[in-house]
Amino acid sequence: MRFALLGVLALWLAMALLAAACDDDDDDDHAAADDDDDDDNDNDNDDDNDNDNDNDNDDDDTGPTRAFYMAAAPYHYRFHPYSVQDGFDTTGFDGKVDLLSLHMDSFFGVPWTEFATGAPLPELWLAMMDEIKAMADDLGVEVFLSLTPLGGVRDTLAPSPGVDDGHLAQGEPPYPGCYNFDTGPTAGATRAAYLAYVRWMVDFFRPRFLAHAIEMNMYELSCPDDYASLIELLNAAYDQEKVIDPALPIFPTVTVEHLWGYGEEGECAVGDASCLEANLDLLTALKRDRLGLSFYAFGMRAWADEIPSDIFSGIAAASGDPVVIAETGEASHSVVMPWPELDSPCYEMIASSEAMQIDYLDFLLGEAEMLAADFVCWWSLRDYLIPEVYENCPCDAPGLWCEMYRQIFETGWLLPAWLGWGSMGIMDYEQTLKPAAAVWEGWFARDRAMATR
Repeated sequence: MRFALLGVLALWLAMALLAAACDDDDDDDHAAADDDDDDDNDNDNDDDNDNDNDNDNDDDDTGPTRAFYMAAAPYHYRFHPYSVQDGFDTTGFDGKVDLLSLHMDSFFGVPWTEFATGAPLPELWLAMMDEIKAMADDLGVEVFLSLTPLGGVRDTLAPSPGVDDGHLAQGEPPYPGCYNFDTGPTAGATRAAYLAYVRWMVDFFRPRFLAHAIEMNMYELSCPDDYASLIELLNAAYDQEKVIDPALPIFPTVTVEHLWGYGEEGECAVGDASCLEANLDLLTALKRDRLGLSFYAFGMRAWADEIPSDIFSGIAAASGDPVVIAETGEASHSVVMPWPELDSPCYEMIASSEAMQIDYLDFLLGEAEMLAADFVCWWSLRDYLIPEVYENCPCDAPGLWCEMYRQIFETGWLLPAWLGWGSMGIMDYEQTLKPAAAVWEGWFARDRAMATR
């Protein structure tokens, strides 16, 4: 079994654990070279189209408004007889979002070779893209598309597509370790492949917003000598897409705690903005229309007493960028797991609760309104774990769930992140609403009146 989400979890967990240590001390053409640039994607910022929830600003309703779209990513497991596959599932999303986050992290891979050479794209990969597009079309909302040339831990190239038990899976990156997009092996072909991938994905999904890199500042921590080459690649992608659709908002996403310099040994304590200013200086050359923020509340609470009130607003003020909340969330259940062995006693690693989830969601949406953010993406609207997994220690759940639990435990310290993310939904695995859903739905019922940029 392969779990692409684990790369993302490893990134989050490394950040939280290091911090804790410091605290103690419509085109259906599937050709790879598709460059259908004669069509605008209707991202003209006029917000003149109704959605099924009648939350646009083109009606005459009165009452409280909100400045932002409300989005979520539909990540969910798919169980097969002998394997578990990463996938998307929008079940339960209808009437709860007006923007769908298609978060194309390491889950499905980047067909590097095919996009570099113009060869036919992998059939399983194409089938997944077709399925995801149909899912988005059926939901009837606009799309926030997140792409990245980087792997899940942001220290290598994104993987190529693979196959596991006859299903699409995460493969291996073309080259291991840090990669320089200017001087690395076949750098010209790699750059061309990523630009072709971006062009194909934008043309295919027609997004309202585009992130052309996910949590890009992590690459500077892992591969500082190659960071400038990443920025040059992203600027090339920006220029390419702006020629085709000047109105499409394009930006990277960054991890908030690392942007502030929190939790890194020898860097900044909470409340010290000097690291923030230095880290923003590293982005000076990056072309962008927004700055996308990635932040998980329970991750910071693993080592900090509280979340600073300026965690988002301080970045907006220091950068001068309009900010969007590109991915965020808070667990609704404490992370409890055995340690140090699978048959050891259970300990509470991170305290979370439904009340904490409500408090963070209240804070988040209020901040988004104050900052006139274009959108907020609560990354996991629906739990991807059944309650028996995160409520029982050790695992006591049917099917392959406890086998997944065991495998993830054996990778090291990934289990707490997996459990925390697994209870982050405002509804559980079976779509039963949690108390935080009332907060979300209260804001969603408001008419959307977005700021003019």
